[in-house]
Amino acid sequence: SSLEKAGFVKLIAISVIIVVIFLEFFNSINSAHTEVNTPSDNNTNTEITLSLNWASIPSAVGVLAFSFVCHDSSFLLYNTLSNPTKMRFFKLSFYGIFIAITFTLCLSIPAYLTFGNSVESNILNNYNIYNPLIIAI
Repeated sequence: SSLEKAGFVKLIAISVIIVVIFLEFFNSINSAHTEVNTPSDNNTNTEITLSLNWASIPSAVGVLAFSFVCHDSSFLLYNTLSNPTKMRFFKLSFYGIFIAITFTLCLSIPAYLTFGNSVESNILNNYNIYNPLIIAI
C-alpha cells in the first residue's frame, strides 16, 4: 500500500541523514587531531556539560511527546495486520517505537558530541552550508 511505500522512503531518508551525521562526526574528530593550535572556522563552543538544566525539562518533554506522533496511525496499522491480536499489535508498536528511539539517539548523540552545548534544535543547521554532504540532504 501507499503507507508502506511512504514509510520505506522515510526510513531511507533518515538512514541517509544518520550516515551523513556520523561521517561529519568522524570528520570532526579527525580534523581535531590534525589541527595544531589553529583557530576554528566556526566559533562554536564544543564544551559538553553533563549537568541537568531543570528549566529546560518542560520543553524537552514537549519535544519528546511530539516526536512519537504515531497514535494517529495506530488503528490503521492494527487493521492492516494479517491476524490482528493484541499481542501482535503490542509487538508492532514496541518495535516501531524502539526503532524510532534508536534513530533519534543515532542522530542526537554524535551531533551533541560534535557541537557540545552550542548544538541547535535542528541539528543540520549546525553544519557548514557549503558542505556538499549537507547540501545533498
